[in-house]
Amino acid sequence: MSSIPAWARVGAKVVCVKVGEWSNTHPGEKHPRFGDVLTVREGIFLGGELYLRFAEIRNPPVRYAPGLGFFEGSYFIDRFRPLVARTAEQDIAEHFAHHLRRDVPARERA
Repeated sequence: MSSIPAWARVGAKVVCVKVGEWSNTHPGEKHPRFGDVLTVREGIFLGGELYLRFAEIRNPPVRYAPGLGFFEGSYFIDRFRPLVARTAEQDIAEHFAHHLRRDVPARERA
């Protein structure tokens, strides 16, 4: 069973990092795309693994396999990363960090 990351909570913003098509889809279903920012609506365990559903995506319940009944699709947590908010100051500091290194002589910093 996978552990639950601290960021995987209802209301958290995540970014889809999956490239390519989703498997086991049904006609008319909407799915996250690479780079989409989504809001976690629900987390569920299936087969000991954590899956997510999102506020921005609601699909009708469908039968994914015989004997499972009908339910709304969900997405494996490993296909998402937490959205990290950064300030302009953090971006500038990171961009110019190599110029500010104190362990390198000034003539070598450029």
